[in-house]
Amino acid sequence: MARRPPRPPGPAPAADGLGAARPLWLLLVWAPSWGRVIAANVLLGVNQGLTWSTTVVMKIDLVGPGRRGLAMGLNEAAGYVAVAATALATGHLAGEYGLRPAPFLLGAAYAALYPAVWGFGQLATGALSDRIGRKRLIVGGMATQAVALALVAVGTSLSLWAAVVVLLGLGTAMVYPTLLAAVGDVAHPAWRARAVGVYRLWRDGGFAVGALLAGVVADLYGIPAAVWTVAALTGLSGLVVAARMYETRPVAPGGAGSGRSPSQGSGPRPTPHTPRGIVNPTPSNRRRTTCSSRSTTWTASRRPRT
Repeated sequence: MARRPPRPPGPAPAADGLGAARPLWLLLVWAPSWGRVIAANVLLGVNQGLTWSTTVVMKIDLVGPGRRGLAMGLNEAAGYVAVAATALATGHLAGEYGLRPAPFLLGAAYAALYPAVWGFGQLATGALSDRIGRKRLIVGGMATQAVALALVAVGTSLSLWAAVVVLLGLGTAMVYPTLLAAVGDVAHPAWRARAVGVYRLWRDGGFAVGALLAGVVADLYGIPAAVWTVAALTGLSGLVVAARMYETRPVAPGGAGSGRSPSQGSGPRPTPHTPRGIVNPTPSNRRRTTCSSRSTTWTASRRPRT
């Protein structure tokens, strides 16, 4: 029996994620213990996993291979520019009214400069990855982050740290939308949502593991040693990417991305893996399926656009 086409991503997961975030500010404002704070962070993780990942998958599917980097740049920029604006507002509220409850009426409080550079920078880096390829920006971004973190470790003045935060934001802007676009390049639409979920598990899991590792190192050897450790791991990650990653968006002679799949470039290159039970569509098994919902009718092809 023929397999049914994958269900197009819809708004339901995003709506569920928004619902999970509703009690967050109440938990944080009146948290009597760290246990309540941890519970609030669990809900925040559910919110992120459902809302952000769903919007990423939907935009990757909508724009096609030629503008994935631009779409991810716009998506990530919107989010992190909002984080920067919220950080400015919460900092002002904390200074005027105290740490609780006023700042939590708007969101998380931390320095605004880093997410501002990170957010606005992605407007350029995402689209740039569509033209020059993904790998160079990923490797360069990780190297930039490692240098910035090393400068944080040796810096002693606020002015230097401010400049370093700008450099760190630029490095992060080079990496964030480009990695998401690379996942979209290699993942078949039938299992792209799962691929984005796995990617985000490992990427965002690094925040938790990195925080725990940095905390242990800081307790044992001091804060500079913890920052040096993070810088070294970031630089090592860049070297691994430089040695192991293949270009998922080959560059045409004119300088723009060719739009070809990774298996169509010159030289040997791995092809995306298709999980068991999912057959890559071919002209022989292509089938058109018509689905109707009330007064809206749409036609989906068995061979989704990649």
